[in-house]
Amino acid sequence: MSNNAPNGTWYSVATSANGTILAAASPTIICTSTNFGQNWVSNDLPPYTWVSVAMSADASKMVAVAYNGPIYTAQLTPPSLSASLSGTNLTIVWPGSSANFQLQQNPTLLSNLWTDATNLVALTNGQYQIIVPATNPQTFFRLQSK
Repeated sequence: MSNNAPNGTWYSVATSANGTILAAASPTIICTSTNFGQNWVSNDLPPYTWVSVAMSADASKMVAVAYNGPIYTAQLTPPSLSASLSGTNLTIVWPGSSANFQLQQNPTLLSNLWTDATNLVALTNGQYQIIVPATNPQTFFRLQSK
């Protein structure tokens, strides 16, 4: 039952459907936990009087509202990529709900030279999809928040 959340007046708490991910709003901070509330991290947010926080069931999105201030939205967890090989093409897909992410590529994991993928991105059956020639087996892909 003990945790290391900062002491204070908490106005709102939100949880993922399985209870793993939690968010709590106080007048000065919003804290999140990724392990059922055992450990908490204070998030770097503008100095507003935070009064409420909500979270999607899968904990991928959070929204917080401030008194006489803005509504803040955040993508808490990056969406997952999946890939399948068909002939000489690699099809990479990710959730259509992640419009604020850009697919990037890098020829090696030894550098931080990620560049935006320039192939055509299509929205098909609720998922973003990109088809790339499978000519270089050492190309790595990731999603980066825009």
